[in-house]
Amino acid sequence: MPLPTLLLPAAADCWLLAGHGAQWQTVFADVAMLTGHRRKRRVVTTRPQIANVALILERDEMTVFHAWFRDTLRRGERHFAARVKEQGPGFRWYDAAWLSQYTATAMHLGRWRVEGQLILAGVGQVDPPTLGAFAGGAVFALAGAANLLVLQQFHGSAVFALTISHRLRGGAVFALE
Repeated sequence: MPLPTLLLPAAADCWLLAGHGAQWQTVFADVAMLTGHRRKRRVVTTRPQIANVALILERDEMTVFHAWFRDTLRRGERHFAARVKEQGPGFRWYDAAWLSQYTATAMHLGRWRVEGQLILAGVGQVDPPTLGAFAGGAVFALAGAANLLVLQQFHGSAVFALTISHRLRGGAVFALE
C-alpha cells in the first residue's frame, strides 16, 4: 500500500524521542450478527498503533505547522506520511492521521511544544514515500488597442496591460501579466 504524499512541513521534520511511545490496538471488534449471538470478529488486517508524538517549534515554525494542520490536512482529517521511531533501532514511515486536535503549549523565548496522538495504519516502510514532481509556469501576452472616433473632431488610441494575480492554496501566488 503506497504511503500518502503529504509530509510534515520542513520546519517540523522530526518528532522528539522523549515521551515517544506506541500502543498497539486490537484487530478484533464486537460485530452484531443478523442471527445468533454477537461475537468478536476480525475487522482490520494489520494492527493499528497509536503513537504519542511531540515537537518543539520556534514561533515562525509554529505558524507554518498550524497552517499545515488547518489547511493542508483540513484540521487533521487527511492522512499524511509520518516518520516515527520504531520500538528498536531505526525509524519507519507510516500512513498516519491525527487522532484528535494537537495541544500546543507556549514555552520561553517564543518556542512552542506541540503534542498529540497519531494513529498509524499499515506496515511501516523503511523508504520514504515517492513524491511526484510538479513544475510549471505560464506566460500570456495580453495587449489591446482601441481607436476612438467621435465626430471627426477627436481621434485617440489606448494601449493597456492586464495583470491577474491569484493566491493558490498553500501560499503560492499565481500571476498573469
